[in-house]
Amino acid sequence: MLKLLRNTSFALLAGLMLTACNETDDWHGTFANTEGALIVNQGNQYDGIAGTLGLLDTQTLTYTNNIFEDVNSQSLGDTPQNVIVHGSKVYIPVFGSNRLWVLDKKTHRILRPIDTNQPEWVEGYKNYVYVANNDGFVTRIDTVTWAQTRLAVGPNPAGLTIARGALYVTISDGYNYTNGYVNGKKVVKVNLDGFIIEKEIPCGLNPGKIVSNTSGQIFLVARGNYKSATDPDRVPSVIQYIDASDNIGPSSSLASNGFTNGIDLTASDNYLYVINGGTNSDGTTASFEYKVFNTYGLGLMTDSKFTVADRPPYPTGIFIDPVTSLVYVTSDPGVNGYNQQGSVWIFNYDGTLIHHFNAGIHPFAIAFEHGSITL
Repeated sequence: MLKLLRNTSFALLAGLMLTACNETDDWHGTFANTEGALIVNQGNQYDGIAGTLGLLDTQTLTYTNNIFEDVNSQSLGDTPQNVIVHGSKVYIPVFGSNRLWVLDKKTHRILRPIDTNQPEWVEGYKNYVYVANNDGFVTRIDTVTWAQTRLAVGPNPAGLTIARGALYVTISDGYNYTNGYVNGKKVVKVNLDGFIIEKEIPCGLNPGKIVSNTSGQIFLVARGNYKSATDPDRVPSVIQYIDASDNIGPSSSLASNGFTNGIDLTASDNYLYVINGGTNSDGTTASFEYKVFNTYGLGLMTDSKFTVADRPPYPTGIFIDPVTSLVYVTSDPGVNGYNQQGSVWIFNYDGTLIHHFNAGIHPFAIAFEHGSITL
């Protein structure tokens, strides 16, 4: 049974869902367990700072910043984009190095480097992983034979999610901003059985990250055109959702709550978590808000603010551990802190800060390593 917490003194509530258990329940058995959190730090390509892969031991809360180089005696590469754990392997797309790393989940040793052009994102499903390539393709990779198949989807695919037995790809046409991103503004739905385009779904301007939950609900950020709030040609970013008929549903309930520079979002069960904000017009300060929505009614559930003491200084991403329901927020140290050591903040189900620790340069993505525990 899911219960909504009544204490909303913090905006990020990892445990908006609590499982009610009978005191007489038999707790003997095997249960899912979180063993670690992999942290991708992007580094800074402009300053020649390579990306790193860190590992948080979630049992001891001990963080090791550069496990990839420690284990493999080589650099992770330039501008890693995200990380996933799929089966017994870890996959990391590294945009600037044109490479997808395949690692062993237990040892983090390199199993295979896969050359692929400007990989933006990766998702796994059954015996395949799917890579969004910035050159206009999605690459399907067989995780047994390593055979590759490429599908043209449109200019500058930015995000992937797998839901309802299909692959959904946001097409931004991001390099064509001078022409208004004219060949983007859509989500491509790919049939996974035949690996063919099933349909194109019109959406907002410059779509980026796209996420889904276990119920098959799909949400995305249309990032707009990044123009100043005082520019009459400005198109602000909005959060949109794709309904059960594969159409963009009304987003007024989401867009009306101040999402003008949507930073990141993630979906977990019945809840959508959003960080919104950025640098203010003076270029020296920043402000952020944290919101939680019920995904069924799309109603705002919490709209609180962190206390000053418990506020990540410049959040770059938000992630939910599906086993523990803990919320992880990655953060830079402040405005223009892209070449300085960042941090990761962990919040409990009741919104309280559990822990925060220093990470690498520009922490940007997290994946969780799960195992099992027998009681």
